Amino acid sequence: MKIIVSVVILFVMNNLSFGQILSDSHNEAVELINQSGTDIKQKKYSEAVKELENAIKLDSTIKKAYVLLNQALFETGEKNIQKKYLKKAKLFFLEDDEFYYYSGKLYMKEEKYDSAIVEFNEAVRFGKINGEDYPIVYDYYASRGICFMKKNLYSDALQDFNYALKLNNSKSSIYSNKGIVLYKLNKVTEACECWKKALEMGENSVKKYTDKYCK
Repeated sequence: MKIIVSVVILFVMNNLSFGQILSDSHNEAVELINQSGTDIKQKKYSEAVKELENAIKLDSTIKKAYVLLNQALFETGEKNIQKKYLKKAKLFFLEDDEFYYYSGKLYMKEEKYDSAIVEFNEAVRFGKINGEDYPIVYDYYASRGICFMKKNLYSDALQDFNYALKLNNSKSSIYSNKGIVLYKLNKVTEACECWKKALEMGENSVKKYTDKYCK
């Protein structure tokens, strides 16, 4: 009986120690993540990258670390490292629309529009499952719409811009892009309405369109 009790006590002590190690690692990771957030605000992106990579080594299950790391790497232009961590994030956080969106934005920046559309498709799919009330969901559609526009798929682009505006009608750039695809679809009057709306919202880049096509 004494042997059994000793074994049980040893097992409990070992597990308590292991739990403490996990807790310490988690707390240290959180501290690094918080510091990285401050550094990002101060545009110290390289410092933030180092902190966040160390945070993920300590505890790879904290979503915020990947979100901030993606932001910092986007600014430093380290695309291959950014892709690596986005791939890892999608494995850890299954069906998380946000990381597919970030992957899409990265491919979009590289002008790899087919790959971007694939990622945005997944972001849209999981966004519908997870809820479209998340603040950036409108841009899943707006960004995919730009990719469609770049590929001259104007009807698809128009559908996405319309849905993006349904989710968030306060973005002048969406009206501007919608105007472009409407013009490409020979809907000049509707295009001008969109451009004028964008101009009213402060999107001065569309003035060249209103001056030329909306007389």
